[in-house]
Amino acid sequence: MTVTVEKQFLRASSYRKATRPGHLELLADIECDVEGRDVIIIEDIIDTSKTAEFVLRHVESKNPGSLRICALVDKRGKDAGGPEPNYVGFRVNEGFLVGYGMDYMEKGRLLEDIYLLQE
Repeated sequence: MTVTVEKQFLRASSYRKATRPGHLELLADIECDVEGRDVIIIEDIIDTSKTAEFVLRHVESKNPGSLRICALVDKRGKDAGGPEPNYVGFRVNEGFLVGYGMDYMEKGRLLEDIYLLQE
């Protein structure tokens, strides 16, 4: 980035005690005014798109000047709906991933690599 950047953290989750998504909740909100500003939402993984849609609607309600999504992993599949990430690290077709910030029941988040969880 060649411009001054302000980092803010928003935390939303639907995986509380399972490998299947449940009820979405906003656990922490951004603490600055984004009205008229360019915003990039950084996601670890997009699979069902429900969290990305939830976060997009939430941030859009704050009237940013522009809004884009960057995802480390796009796991939406070929026929996926939902928002298309503007920037993607890599795509995978299936499986539950842990490591590099992604967790299973708050475990595995600090692994230095990304692993496929065997159910």
